[in-house]
Amino acid sequence: MEFFRQNNFAKSFVIVEKNSYLCGAVCSISLSKVEEAKKTLLERVKELKDSLKIAESKNKAHEAKIEELQMKLAEIRSSNAKLKSDYERLKMARAYAWDEKSKRNATLRINNIVHEIDSCLALLRQDMNV
Repeated sequence: MEFFRQNNFAKSFVIVEKNSYLCGAVCSISLSKVEEAKKTLLERVKELKDSLKIAESKNKAHEAKIEELQMKLAEIRSSNAKLKSDYERLKMARAYAWDEKSKRNATLRINNIVHEIDSCLALLRQDMNV
C-alpha cells in the first residue's frame, strides 16, 4: 500500500509540475497580452481625455458665441419694436397730413370763406348806416 501511495505521489507531482509549467507558459502569454491591452487602454484613455479637453474648449467658445448672439438678438428685437412704433406713428401722421395740393386747396377754401365773411360784414355795415 505504501508503494501505491508513493507512486500516486510521484504521479501527482509530475502532473503538478506539468500543470505548473503549462500555467507558467500560459500565464506569461496572458500577462504579456494583459500588458499590451493595458498599454492600449491607457493610450486610448489619454486620447479620449485630450478629445474631451478640446470639446470642452469648443463648448465654452460656443457658449460665449451663443451669449453674444442672444444679446444681439435682444438689441434687434428692441430696435424692431421701436421701428414698429415709429411706423405706426408715421401711418397716423400720414393719415392726418395733407400733401401740397390739399394744403393749397384748403387755403383757397379758407380764403373764399374769409372773403364771403368780409362781404357779409360789409353788407351789414351798409344796412346799419342806412
